[in-house]
Parts: sequence; structure tokens; C-alpha cells
Amino acid sequence: LNRPDLTEQKFIADFVGLPNNPSKRIYRTGDLGRINDQGEIEYAGRIDTQVKIRGYRIELGEIEAVLLDQPEIAQAAVTTWEIEPGRVELVAYYAPKAGQKAISRADLARTMKRRLPDYMVPSYLEELPVIPMTVSNKVDLRQLPKPTSVRLSGNRAMVAPGNDDARFMADALAAVLKFDEVSVEDNFFDDLGANSLLMAHFCARLRTRKEWATASMRDIYLHPTVAQLALHLGVADEMTTATNEPVLTRRASNFAYWTCGAAQLLFYALYSYGALWAVNDGLNWMYDALDDPLQLYIRCVALSAAVFFGMSGFAVIAKWVLVGRWKAEAFPIWGVRYFRFWVVKTLIRTAPVVLFRGSPLYSIYLQLLGTKLGKNAVIESKSVPVCTDLISIGANTILRKESMILGFRAQSGYIHTGPLTIGRDAFVGVGSTLDIDTRIGDGAQLGHSSSLHRGQSIPDGERWHGSPAVPTTADYCKVRNVDPSNIRRFLFEAVQLIGLFAIVTPLPLLFHSYWENVGDDYQETIGVVAIGTTVTLFGYIAVAFLAATLVPRLTNLILKPGRTYTLYGFRYWLQTVAEFSSNSRVLGLLFGDSSAIVHYIRAIGWNLNRVVQTGSNFGSNQQHENPLLCEIGTETMVSDGLFMINMHKSASAFRLEPTRIGERNYLGNNIYYPPDGRTGDNVLLGTKVMIPIDGPLRENVGLLGSPAFEIPRMVNRDKELIAGVDEDDRRRRIPHKNRHNLVTILLFVATQWIMLFATLAIWDRALNYYTEWAEVALFVAVLLTSAITIPFYIFVERASLGFGRLKPQMTTIYDVAFWRHERHWKLADSPIVRLFAGTPFRPMILRMLGVKVGKRVYDGGSNLTERSLVEIGDDATLNEGCVIQAHSLEEGAFKSDFIRIGKGCTLGPSAFVHYGVVMGEGSVVDVDSFVMKGEELEPNSIWRGNPAKLHRFVEPITDDGSKVSATALA
Repeated sequence: LNRPDLTEQKFIADFVGLPNNPSKRIYRTGDLGRINDQGEIEYAGRIDTQVKIRGYRIELGEIEAVLLDQPEIAQAAVTTWEIEPGRVELVAYYAPKAGQKAISRADLARTMKRRLPDYMVPSYLEELPVIPMTVSNKVDLRQLPKPTSVRLSGNRAMVAPGNDDARFMADALAAVLKFDEVSVEDNFFDDLGANSLLMAHFCARLRTRKEWATASMRDIYLHPTVAQLALHLGVADEMTTATNEPVLTRRASNFAYWTCGAAQLLFYALYSYGALWAVNDGLNWMYDALDDPLQLYIRCVALSAAVFFGMSGFAVIAKWVLVGRWKAEAFPIWGVRYFRFWVVKTLIRTAPVVLFRGSPLYSIYLQLLGTKLGKNAVIESKSVPVCTDLISIGANTILRKESMILGFRAQSGYIHTGPLTIGRDAFVGVGSTLDIDTRIGDGAQLGHSSSLHRGQSIPDGERWHGSPAVPTTADYCKVRNVDPSNIRRFLFEAVQLIGLFAIVTPLPLLFHSYWENVGDDYQETIGVVAIGTTVTLFGYIAVAFLAATLVPRLTNLILKPGRTYTLYGFRYWLQTVAEFSSNSRVLGLLFGDSSAIVHYIRAIGWNLNRVVQTGSNFGSNQQHENPLLCEIGTETMVSDGLFMINMHKSASAFRLEPTRIGERNYLGNNIYYPPDGRTGDNVLLGTKVMIPIDGPLRENVGLLGSPAFEIPRMVNRDKELIAGVDEDDRRRRIPHKNRHNLVTILLFVATQWIMLFATLAIWDRALNYYTEWAEVALFVAVLLTSAITIPFYIFVERASLGFGRLKPQMTTIYDVAFWRHERHWKLADSPIVRLFAGTPFRPMILRMLGVKVGKRVYDGGSNLTERSLVEIGDDATLNEGCVIQAHSLEEGAFKSDFIRIGKGCTLGPSAFVHYGVVMGEGSVVDVDSFVMKGEELEPNSIWRGNPAKLHRFVEPITDDGSKVSATALA
């Protein structure tokens, strides 16, 4: 700055006499304190008027000096004001000088913006007749009034509402933003400084008007001023009245709930014991050949094949015995019919054949369960369909990865089953969900990140996308079907089974046989188990890392982008191996949410260009189809849950393609990015956004929703939050974050070591007693492993929070509070959160993990990221694949808040609820819908879409058709 006077003022003589201080000067920070007799510094606050807002240290006197430089101003004072909890703003007060021409607020605002950095420009300019003073001639801050003007904007003019609709909106907006008045021409985000959370509260107020009951965040983003929004909502065709929908509703008794739970627990015990009894007989048969290595190996192969086909066949038989043919119906959760449904669902999903999703063998399995499958149909969906007789899929149709077809849905205390029909030559994209009572015609397409809601139907030959889906011209299947030979499919499956039976599964059986032969010759010790634990854990990490880095590079010597290959050939097998080996969940969790993640995913083949290290460039759950075809632009950050789609695929052919995300992008959660995505540089991709594959290249904008629409690239509040960390500050904080993340990684490894050690120790003892106790020893080992695993991981998760609870916060990724939150994420990602779906025991585990869970909650497989920030009321219904995420991470700004799910609420399959959401009693979030942050769902309302909006209202009825009173539901 070339300001020697300022240097002299700030760097004063070292009156303390600090050692190792050759300059003999110290920096005058403005902190007030004293050095006590023990040599400790006792802090007593600030001696000047410096404050810290959004990471910036601001000298209020410098702002006052700019104000006093104006000849029209006699007095000035600047202070801070907490407009609402957690939202602190700068407020400047000034008194005009007598005899001078009055200065306009707009002119003063322009001067402030010209002479001060953005972070020092006050949010409010308040003119007073005189600045209140104390008797000691200092500004009396207690007498300064609350700011009443609108947020500072240099070019705005106050435009009053022109009609009752605009007046209602302006009053509601002013109330939410804590303003006295707003101009109808003010942009919600740019001029008024609002964010999506505040606008969600504003949207809730709009919905109190019956004619605006279906107003949504999409309306607000597309019409971001009161004038535009009033005009839009005033068009009759744009708004619809939310009608009532009769919904079967039931509150189960505690007796039914726990009786069903007891039956489920008994099933677990009987099925486990029966399976171990059968395996024990097989082991005894195998031990008869201990003296003949070749015969022993052959029997190992035979036993592994018997277990594979035996468990899969038992699931098929149990389905036909317990259920017969599924039919469209509704039955109460926790009843006898539900118990049979749950047993069948558990058996068919634990059958070993489900490991072969997308293969011809898997298709045969589904056909044996009753699914109507045409020739060459390919089913890659992540969840195994349950109500198989109700599902019909035509020839040469493909359902791609991460898609979901269940054949049922849970809602308001009932399981509803219904038909799902997909024609021939159809296509269902990655990450898409199909509800019951839906249909896709012959040759039709449903795009990526899309969904069909109950009652929707895609006509023959049409292409739809979005949630709920709407017609489009985009082509999602760019590889046409060919006619593969049956021999190719047979050979592909034979090679997989031979590899499984001849190589993979015999290894543990041979090891067990070796132990049986020599185990009595020496006394096993804890030391040996500890060594085995260490070798197993670190050996697995090393092997997984080598496979992830080497296998894709070897396979890509043969696989070439842009070439079309036939499914179930040698190259398809190479692609499958490359994808499997390079998508290690353990390694992603180990390195994710730290600086190490960029080095890991670069090592496995991603092209990251020039990396600007933030310590949180990626989360812990990135997936891809081919790592060497993934490219991420410079300064791009990914929150979590990114799936890079690296191929075009049909039911009989595939073509690898590079997938690139541009520079300076930010990606929210759960995004499926295709190789033909039409986004460029400097784009915000919101959570669950559907990436457009047609139209112009989107740059310098934000995209939200499915189908996607444009929103502001970044709102001012988030800019101000992250702007408090400049480049030098970032560089200083990264090493501290790295050390903190290293400790987190070591803690994660330590917890896995302890759990693996305990498991091996238990099974070591069980094998020592196996000769005498046979299957009983194995069964006791299963019980002990479960009894230790669940409490241990509960302890680890609670310890990661210091045995306290998370609290709402708003900070940056460079704050130690966020680093602690990352540690909680890593240590809380345990296998126990996926146990016991559809039983009373899953809510029990969630309660012990910190969730405030009500009575009789049905959880079919939800995902809660911050358990102690979630409240779930009595009789709530959580469907498979729904996400309850109490945080967001955008542009390095981290925010979290409570999520409150009321009594009797329902979250549909693949639904997503963001932080700050309050669901009124009996409300429903429909299939694949995204409830944005801060939304308030009215009681008994049904929300649908991405982003979700009010669709209908629930009219609760019983199974005899009579209405249910609110008193009965309470």
C-alpha cells in the first residue's frame, strides 16, 4: 500500500521483549488483555471497533470515515445487527449536515460501493436526524434503532405494489426478510440478498392463499421479482387448485408392531441356523477328502455351487409357497400378509444370484420368480424387484444402473402393489425410478434421473424425461440393438460361474479345511489373530488400490472409446471387470472428504487437470463406468454421490464415451452425469438435477430440477460466506485441515481394525469348538458377532460427536467445525445403518444413533446423513432409497439444520428431503421427489416433483371406505 504511516501505526515497538524477534516490533491487533503472574495472556475483548463477519475482520471506523468524507453528512456510526438468528449484517447510520443539500441514498450507496470492498459495504443505510450520543460523547449504540430500510442496492428505486396480489406478496416477502417494505422490482436474490432457504419460507406464505396453493420454488426461480411472480401466478392456466385424494391410512397397534417384529427376529434365527446346518453337512462331506487334494478341491467347487444354487432356488420356492402369484392389492404393514411379503423380499434379495445383476442368469432368476421378460431384456436396476408377477418387460429392453423398479410402495401404513409394464425395445436411464401402475410403450425412452409416477404412461415410440416425466425430443439411447447369439450369452455366464465356483469361493473353504486339519496342532493366540487382522485389513487396502489403478489401464489397451461392442463378449467382460475393480467403496470412504481424494481418483485414471486444493474437492462416494474416460475441469468441486456415465448402452450393445465436466463447476448431491451432458464452465449443478443432453451449452448459470431449469449461479449470501477466506488464508488453512483429516483417516482405519479383530477372534474360537459343536458353534459366532458389531458402531458414531448432538450451523469448509463434521461422516458410515429394513429393529438402531424416532415407524431402507438432526414422528413410513439429508455444501459454504418429519408422514421411493424441512402430520413426499431446503409441508399434503411442489391433499380413509377423523389419527 506504500503507507509508512499505517505501518508505523500497526507495527509498534516490542514493549514485551519477546524472544527471537529481530525486528523488535509487534503487530497491534486491537485485542485488549494483560499478562498475569503465570505468564499467561488474559483476553478482555477488543479495544477498537473491529468486528468479524463471514470470515472478514472489518474495521468499522474505516467505513465511518468514508461516510464522514461526504460534505452532506455531519455524523456517522456503523455497527452490526442480527437481523435474524445466525444472520448478522453491517448497518450504517448517518445524520445530514444542516444547510447542505440532502444526499440521496442511491448516491451514497454508489459511493460506498466505489470506495469500499464488497464485504465492507453496509447492508443497510439508515438516515437519522441525529446520532444518539452518551454523556462521554461516544455513540450510544443501545439507542440506535433497528434498520428499517431495504437491503442496500445502488440502482434500485422503490416501486410500490400495483394490486392486491402484489401487495400480499410484498408484505409476505418483507416479513420473511425482516424488511419494512420491498420494491416489487427488486430481485429476490441480487437486490434483496435472499437465498433458497428464505425463499422457501416465502413460498410457504404464498401457499396460504388457496389460488396459489401449488406455488413452488420453480416459480420463484423463474420469476424472481414480486412483479413477475404476481403476473405469473395471476394467470389461471399457470396454477391449479390442489384437490383431495383418498388415501388408505392406518395406524397399527403396538401389539401388531412388536408381534411382527418377534416373528421377523425368529425368522432371522431359523433361517441363519438352517443355512449353517446345511453348510455344516456340506463341510463334513468335504472333510472326507482331506487326504486327497484334488478330490478336496473338486468337493469345494461342488459345495460352493450347491450353496449358490441352493440359496437362490430356496428363495424361488419360498416365494411360490408363501405368496403364490402377486396381485395388485393393498395390505396393512405389520400384519400377517406383510410378514409373508417381508420374508419373501428378504430371501430373494439375499440370494447369491443377485450379485449378477444385468446378466442373463439374473434374468432367468427373475423369470423363475414370475417376471415376464422378453428375449434379450437387460435388468441392471440397483434394487431387486419384489412383486415380480406384476412386472412385464419386453424383448430388447434395458433398465440401466441405479434405476429402481420394485412393484410395490409403502404409504400411510399400507403396502400397495401394482403392475409395471415396459414394452419391447424400450430404454430406462441411469438413476430413474418407476412407480407402480406405470407403463412404457414399445420403443419408448425414459431419460436419466427421471421417474414415472403412479398412473403415468409413455406412448409407443415417445421419449420422456424429468420427475414426473414429460415429453422430450432428447435421445437417451444412442446405440441401437443388434441380435446377439444365445451362445454368446451362455458362454459369458458360464465363464462368470466357473470363475466364482472354481476360483473365488473355494479359497475360504480350502482355508477352513486346512485349519480343520492342522488347527489342533497348536494353540491359537490373540497375537496371531492380531497379526491376521493387520495383514487382512492392510492387505485388502493394498490389493484394492492396486486393482483400482492397474486393471482399468490394462483393459483400456483393448477397449477403445467410440467403438460399438456387443454385450456379453470378451470386451464387455473387460469393461465389467474394470468398472468393478475401480469402484471401491472402502477406498472412497478412506480417502474421501480430504485432500487425499484428488490423488486417489487421479491415480485410478480420472483427469482432474489443474487441481486447486480445498481439502474437500470430492466427497466419499464417486462412481464411474470407466475411470480413464472421466475428466473434471479446474476449480470444480463435487459434494458427493456423483455417478459418471461413460457409455451409451442398449440391450445388446455398448459404446464407451468420455465424460467431461467443465471448469469452475459446483456439483451437489446425487447427480448422474452422462457423456453427452450439455453443461460447460462455471455452472452450479443442484442436488438431484437432471443433466440436459440437448439444447444450447449451459454456462455461467445454475441448474436445478428435473427437467433442469436455470437459477442464479450463486446467491450473494453464499458469496459473502466463502469470500471471507482469501487465497492466502486458504493456503494457510489447508495444512491444518490435512492434519485433521489424517487423524480422521487413522481413526477410521483403527475402528475397522478393532471390528475385524473382534470378528476374527470370535470366529477363531468358534472354529476351535466346531468339531464338537458343529453348526451350533457357527450359529453362536453369528450371534456374538452381531451382539458386538451393533453396539460398537453405535459407540463409534456417538463418540465422533463427543457423545453430544449435532447443531445447526453455517460455516465454510475451512472452519474446524466443518472438519469435525467430516470426521463424523466418515466414522458414522457403518454397515449397521443398512440392517433390518422393514422391521422394528431398524428404528431402534436409528434411535440409538441419535435420531428422535417415534413409535411404530416403518423404515424400508432410508438413508440419513446426519442422524441427530432428524426427528421422525409416530407411524411414519420411509420407503426404500429415500434420502434425509440435513446439510448442503455449495461453493465451499456448509449449512445444516434440523429436519422434522411429522406423525404419519410418508417418504416415497427415491424421495429426497433437504435440511430445514418441516413435514406436517400426514404429509407425503411422492416417488423421486426433491423437497428443497426450508420447505414447510402442510399437514396431509402430497408433494411431487423435482423440485417438489404441492400436488394434492390427502383424504384419509379406512379399508372399508370410511373417512378417518383427525382425532383417530392423532
